[in-house]
Amino acid sequence: MTTTARFRLLGLLFLVTPLAAACGGTFVSTDEDGGTGGDVGTDGTGGTTDGGIGGSGNSTGGSSGGSEPGTGGEGAQTGTGGEPTVCCLAEATCDPYDLQLEPGEECPIGGECYTNTICCSTVTCMEEQALCDAIPVCQEGETEVPSCPEGASCVKRALCGTVITCQTECEDGREPYRHYVAFGSACGLVDYECPAYTTSFYNECGCGCEQPETCPEFVDCMPGGQVDPLCSSDECPYTTRAL
Repeated sequence: MTTTARFRLLGLLFLVTPLAAACGGTFVSTDEDGGTGGDVGTDGTGGTTDGGIGGSGNSTGGSSGGSEPGTGGEGAQTGTGGEPTVCCLAEATCDPYDLQLEPGEECPIGGECYTNTICCSTVTCMEEQALCDAIPVCQEGETEVPSCPEGASCVKRALCGTVITCQTECEDGREPYRHYVAFGSACGLVDYECPAYTTSFYNECGCGCEQPETCPEFVDCMPGGQVDPLCSSDECPYTTRAL
């Protein structure tokens, strides 16, 4: 090969080598003095924030032939659900000067009531009444008591800002011909038998045994006088016998 041809071949090699490196390829020189090009660069993939595939990166090898992948975005994150509904700490109260009733207590007769709910609590309140000189009283067949005895039937009455408790006459002695065994719902828990000459009864107050209403409330059985036949009889067992 002539010297001119050799210089032309070397010039062509200098042109082709940068082009091959730029395209990520490898060029092997036919000349024994030529060097070795770098390896093809590696594409890198990455995720996007919406879970998709990121773009590809490309780095070309240098004289050492090294390459690094491109870096994609971070992957998507899943959100968490909301917290369950919980009751707040506030408690329901009545308006100022109004009376708060006990849970399950009915509105007193003569009063006006309402309910108030806050968060998860509810109260029943009686509106404030105008002050006056009148006072509430129990009706016929009722007796005023400080509080309702367990198992008894009671009502509350309100007037001029005062509330009283009245017990209905469902006790022994209020109805002389009757003997109560239990009051209210307790009747479903007792088992009883009525004595001779009496019958069982059940009403809104309670249950028990009763003798005929024609039986007297009491008879005089004192010695020295005319003795009532009931004094020696099992009839009218709830009639009081004065001895």
